Amino acid sequence: MQKYSVDVLAYCLMPNHFHFLVHQTHQESIQQCFHVIQLGHAKYFNTKHERIGPLFQGRFKAKAVEHDEYLLQLSAYIHRNSLDSWNTKDSRNVLLSYPYSSYRAYVAKQPSFVKTKIILDYFSNTLPNLTYQSFVERYKPDIESLSPWIYNQE
Repeated sequence: MQKYSVDVLAYCLMPNHFHFLVHQTHQESIQQCFHVIQLGHAKYFNTKHERIGPLFQGRFKAKAVEHDEYLLQLSAYIHRNSLDSWNTKDSRNVLLSYPYSSYRAYVAKQPSFVKTKIILDYFSNTLPNLTYQSFVERYKPDIESLSPWIYNQE
């Protein structure tokens, strides 16, 4: 059996869905990895809560990101996803305090399995207005241009 692997670039886990931005090493790496993750989590959850059946609505969806602009927009979109749960204008504190996101690995440089270098290489380490943190905090999603990647277009 061939082993497949992915590098996680960003993630955000929400109560009813999740987002992962990953870089695959082989053509089928993403499907294989997420099949194992979803199946394993469903088995664990169903056993723990004495239930049967699927946990997730619909099928797993993956979209290829072929342009740097979309890579950066998706990263910001994913990291800002936790803001949807909060009614506040203080995005900085919400983003930094949300425990189920990779954002702190980027901004607070907390140790993580997330590979931040690929995305952080696009930003400055020294100029405050050109950092990844300022990009994410000021980010306003262009839903029309992102829609092929975040919505099912089948």
